[in-house]
Amino acid sequence: MGGVVAILLGRLGLRVEDAIEAYQRIAEGAFSERKLSREEAFKATKLESIITSVVEQHTAQADAPMANPEGCKTFVCAIQADNITAGTPTLIRTYDVSENDGPKCKIVQAALATTAMMGYFKPITINDSGIGITYVGGELGGNNPTGHMLAEAGRVFVDRVVSCIFSIGAGHLHPINLKSKDVGVAISRDRERVAQEMARRFQYTTDVYFRFNVDQGMQNIGAANWEKMPEVVSHTRQHTTLFEVSSRLTQAAKAFAKADTFIPVAQLGGIIPPTNIVRALRSCPPPSATFVGQEEALSQMAHCIFDGIEGRHIFVLNGLGGAGKTQLALKFAQDYRNK
Repeated sequence: MGGVVAILLGRLGLRVEDAIEAYQRIAEGAFSERKLSREEAFKATKLESIITSVVEQHTAQADAPMANPEGCKTFVCAIQADNITAGTPTLIRTYDVSENDGPKCKIVQAALATTAMMGYFKPITINDSGIGITYVGGELGGNNPTGHMLAEAGRVFVDRVVSCIFSIGAGHLHPINLKSKDVGVAISRDRERVAQEMARRFQYTTDVYFRFNVDQGMQNIGAANWEKMPEVVSHTRQHTTLFEVSSRLTQAAKAFAKADTFIPVAQLGGIIPPTNIVRALRSCPPPSATFVGQEEALSQMAHCIFDGIEGRHIFVLNGLGGAGKTQLALKFAQDYRNK
């Protein structure tokens, strides 16, 4: 159900509190009644109905498209039923890419595709360019999509840099067996395998990659156990009180606020060597709290420094002592610190 959370936060743009409330509503509506059939345990029609209601509530449009190029760039994972053993998910995006673009569909369809877990809900077929493609959820290749996210960042933000990466797990879970008429597969839902790969990738960096995952108490709580949400909250709060976890959270918050390490997105695909890490200068203090005005001078400085021409750029600040040259320079450095 992680894909649903991504849609609530990313595509619908809900606040965390509202997303939690919406998720509880969806989980209770979808998992409160089991089917008698052995094929799928729950009704996909109920899941579709409650997701449609949530989408309509927050977009005023029940059939709102997943595509939203101007909004938060979001994707969810789903596996094509005809190529299930490959384990390579299809990414259903809110934004456009130049190659291997995913299906263009509605928000509701994207949510159903990423949650169509075998044994839980029946697969969903999405019409893509006149051809119906059937999806069976993202469990087989998108449990921890951090690697896919980094690859997407490299494709979309070609010339940009990354300072912090946060990965939030859903707790350590026991392996489960999923079966269908055509294929029997044993899938471990231990997202930490990918987390370990990411940790190795960023082993030479400091305060860049942060992974948070509740390590005890969540083993027997699955997506269908909506009534155990209070237990999830309790275990999570207990986990965050641990000294090492609390310290890591504080460290992550400081790293996010300072953002003084920069890694080119084009280099996120493999282990980041120390030579590729650029650190921002920390010695430049902020300007005086009473600094105001000087918009014209700041504009002239920006026009000179960022004129699009490669090479060294020099802008001379000349004036009498106490005229404000230092404060102007500090203000410029603050405004364009990450550029």
